[in-house]
Order: sequence, then structure tokens, then C-alpha cells
Amino acid sequence: MTERARALAWPLFAVSGLLIVAFSLVSWGDSSQGLNSKISGVGRVSVPGAAPEDVAFLEAHTQRPGLVTIILGAVIAAVAAVGWWRRRLRPIALSVIGLAAVGAAVAAGFVVADPSGRLLDDAVTSTLDLAPGEQILQPGYGVIAVLVVAILVAVGVVFVSATAVLTSTRRDRTPATPPG
Repeated sequence: MTERARALAWPLFAVSGLLIVAFSLVSWGDSSQGLNSKISGVGRVSVPGAAPEDVAFLEAHTQRPGLVTIILGAVIAAVAAVGWWRRRLRPIALSVIGLAAVGAAVAAGFVVADPSGRLLDDAVTSTLDLAPGEQILQPGYGVIAVLVVAILVAVGVVFVSATAVLTSTRRDRTPATPPG
């Protein structure tokens, strides 16, 4: 069973990396105060009914934390494909995938903890007269999905690593049967 699960892990890691990239492009911050605005991880702003110059102002002063998770998701997908393809590179691939997953989880976690502070710069918060720590944005489904997928990838790396160590240790302890 564990060998089958480990073999299945590599395509799942690759798909998970692509999911992190995809979820980095959708809503990372939602606001229901006044207008129903949405901000993506790459700084795209959607405000139904707003003037184009207002949307342009917001986009010019929006931070882009999703760029980090796009890069890390692409690294996860590419390295998982290499690990799937070349068995001898799997230990290194697991290390890189694990570090990238933790990095993506940390980046997404910061945005979940403070969406207004991580998605909007000081020019927007001072224009809106926000008090320090006051939130006008709630975490969007994209940043929550990135966080969940990144945590699942990190747990998957630990599982695959642990099963590899346990099965290799078991193989080393098994006495060799004499030929004949």
C-alpha cells in the first residue's frame, strides 16, 4: 500500500503546485463594505460600478503577495514532475517541494491574518482613514485555498518521507535468504 501511495504522491504534488498557481490568481481579499470589491493575489481589482480611474488607483496601490505563491507553486509542480520522472532525484525533490510548500503556506497565512495590510499599501489605507489593524477586507477563497493546499502538500511530503525511511529501514533489517 505505501509503495502505491508514494507512487501516486508525485502526480498529486504536481497537480497541487498547479492548484497553488491557479488559486493565486483569484480573489484573495473581499470587501462587502460599501462596494462588493475583490482583490486578486496579483493585484487585480474588481469593483462593480466603480469608475475606471478609481479601479486604476486601487490597482496601482495594491500589493501583489500572490506573485510569491505563483512562483512557489510553479516550483512545486516542476520539481514534482522531475521527481516523478527521475527516481534518484526524489529525496532532493521532496526537500525542495517541502520548503516551497511551507513558503507558500507562510505567505498565504500572512494574508489571511491581515488581508487589508498585505493587499493594500499605505496610500490606500491612509485615503480610507483606517486605524492600525482595522480590516476592510476579509480573506478571499483563493488565499484560503492556497493555504490549505500548501499545508496538504507539506503533510504529504512528511508522509512520503516517513514511509520511504520506514520501508528502507525495514528492508535493511530483513535477513537475506541464502541462494538455492
